[in-house]
Amino acid sequence: MKTVFTSLAALLMAANMIQAQPVRRVLMEEYTGTWCSNCPRGIASVQHQQKRYGDRFIAIAVHQESYDPMKNKLYASGNGYPSCELNRSINTDPFFGTSWNYSDPIGIIHNIDQLLNQTCYADVSVAAQWKDAQRNIIGVTATANFTFDDTQSDYRWAFVVTEDGMKGPEGDRYWMQQNKYVGDTDWLVMPEMKPFVNGSGLMEMEYDHVAVDGAGVRQGLENSVVPPIVKGEPNTFTYDIDISANTQIQNRDNLHVVAILLSSKYNDVENAAVCEISPVDDTTPLSLRPVLQEQKEMPHVFNLEGKRINNSSVMQGKGIRILEGKAYLNH
Repeated sequence: MKTVFTSLAALLMAANMIQAQPVRRVLMEEYTGTWCSNCPRGIASVQHQQKRYGDRFIAIAVHQESYDPMKNKLYASGNGYPSCELNRSINTDPFFGTSWNYSDPIGIIHNIDQLLNQTCYADVSVAAQWKDAQRNIIGVTATANFTFDDTQSDYRWAFVVTEDGMKGPEGDRYWMQQNKYVGDTDWLVMPEMKPFVNGSGLMEMEYDHVAVDGAGVRQGLENSVVPPIVKGEPNTFTYDIDISANTQIQNRDNLHVVAILLSSKYNDVENAAVCEISPVDDTTPLSLRPVLQEQKEMPHVFNLEGKRINNSSVMQGKGIRILEGKAYLNH
């Protein structure tokens, strides 16, 4: 009987050790462009990996070159198109990977599997919430649970805001995706290539996980992981991302935040997580909410007497303003 209990205790201990291991995720930063006729294989590959790996795979589409309407200044130019960085430790093609051959064409899968099987030293999570009614400020909370103790910190957080479903005006050729794969059925080895094989040389489409804003994207935010690092103890960092001046974003309902834990020692990604943005907390007292800022087009603003206020007078004087059924306090 003692042997049975000893074996059971050993099994429970082993199970706890397995559960305690951090969940490793792979981040693909995919360099692409609407002008790039080879890039549909990268778009399709991302879709394929999302189905294959689920939430253990995170993608960011980095659009490049000045004539791509989704280009921004978050990233420096890529190393070719299409190309990708996997956890910033493998730089390769988002379809072929580093081990492509005719009998095993989707080589990028082997690179992702390789990274998923590496030891991970930190479990990470992220939460985001709008901090104002106009949805201009995103409050982000990122947490890392490390598997070791250290009096120093070689880690930093970086944040990327991505948008799904981006599209341009109908017939706008700069928003249309160049496509060289029309009729080439060899590419159907990856089912997600079917729309491009059956499509046209210039395709109207929607673009997902497009990088539109962020902070500390390449080098990380200084002092965002503060020592000492204590094994198993949450190390939490909060940061506000201001998107009020961003004219690229199309639909705030389609935004996500990717939190990237960077290792400054190895110049790679230790782990990453992604989340949606929660609504603003409507239980916050009026006096604590942000003051309305003047906007060029601010519809339906009234005072308490029911008189409409023009845009230029919204910030003038103290009192309560009613904007589309909600009250805001001007101090």
